[in-house]
Amino acid sequence: MKIHGVFGGIGKTLGVRNYRYYWIGSFISILGFWIHKLALAWLTWELTKSPFWLGMVGFAALFPSFIFSPFSGALADRFGMRLVAYYSIVVSGLLALLLGILVSLEMATIEIVFVLTFLQGTGLAFDLPARQGLVNLLVKKEDLSSAIALNTTTFHIGAFIGPAIFGFLLEFFSIQWVFYANALTFLVFTLCLRELNISELKNLSTPMYKITEDIREGIYYLLGHTGIRSLFILAIIPHLFIRPFVDFLPGFSEEVFYRGADGFAILASSFGLGSLLLGFLLAVRGKTQGLAKIYIYSALSALIFLLLFAATNIFWFAVTCVFAVGVSIIGCTVSSQSLIQNAVDPDKRGRIISLSTGIAVGLPAIGALVLGSLGEKFGLQIPFVTLMLIGIFYWIFAARTVVPNSDMLEKSR
Repeated sequence: MKIHGVFGGIGKTLGVRNYRYYWIGSFISILGFWIHKLALAWLTWELTKSPFWLGMVGFAALFPSFIFSPFSGALADRFGMRLVAYYSIVVSGLLALLLGILVSLEMATIEIVFVLTFLQGTGLAFDLPARQGLVNLLVKKEDLSSAIALNTTTFHIGAFIGPAIFGFLLEFFSIQWVFYANALTFLVFTLCLRELNISELKNLSTPMYKITEDIREGIYYLLGHTGIRSLFILAIIPHLFIRPFVDFLPGFSEEVFYRGADGFAILASSFGLGSLLLGFLLAVRGKTQGLAKIYIYSALSALIFLLLFAATNIFWFAVTCVFAVGVSIIGCTVSSQSLIQNAVDPDKRGRIISLSTGIAVGLPAIGALVLGSLGEKFGLQIPFVTLMLIGIFYWIFAARTVVPNSDMLEKSR
């Protein structure tokens, strides 16, 4: 029996050589991303014991994408996705190595951690849009939804496996080895990118000083495309309201549930497991039809379950809620990315993906900053409960913008 007969869209996409190399490198680097993220949160908590600094470091990791992603998309459309991704990954790997060295030398203050995190966030701003845009060049159009779902599932496999690797390295070695391991994963991904045999549309004839015109053209295209615009309006829910909570799991584990590092790892793993399960199902499903409805109701589900998580003091109920949030957030992510890539014009792909990545990474930074500041004054639970209630009211408006555009977004081109 052929593998794609068993695993549907997953087997078809992994059967393509270029995508297989891309996926192997991406999977390894994603493991590095998650163990780095967890180590960064734990290092911040150990240095400060402050919700404010958890929010600030979360902000530094993500907000640069909000600023620089439009430039990265324009550069990717001009010079090619692979080239931009390659050099961005090299820079990020070097910064992870530097942080590990500073921790080893006991020179890592919270201010240094903040600055290096901001710089690495800048590298991420150029890496993610190019990395996502590459997928369209690696698989057939009809397999795009499966490839995006598998990519997103892989990201959340890292969220599930990452805490175990993080816990092992922290238990048997020390936290600097987490950063060293992350640097190594970036090296592996660069080697995999070099193995890709692809041809890309490039626009090398336009002078570099006109790059702002490229960015402006992408923004006008987004605003004028009613379907893609509606996806961006709804995307505020998963990115601004939901995603910041991951940065605060160390604080919830210690201050709300009194569980410490073990509780933190359990909560993070539960989130990753929920994401993994639905992501796998969506990858096997491999269809664009119906994704708009999945997107709409996943956004509402994420708000409700995070509200319940923030309101409880019962640890195992919280673990269940975090699992449901993981399921919901993967529904939002796969649906949104698949619909955008299905609907966008090829010559605008890099810029639209970069704008999508900008809000996907930048808005959680704003949310983390606001929630960290409020958490310092009111504790962690009240700000999250309040934000989820606001999000539910916003969902009523945002969902109505997507519904009339569903057929157009899901239609094969």
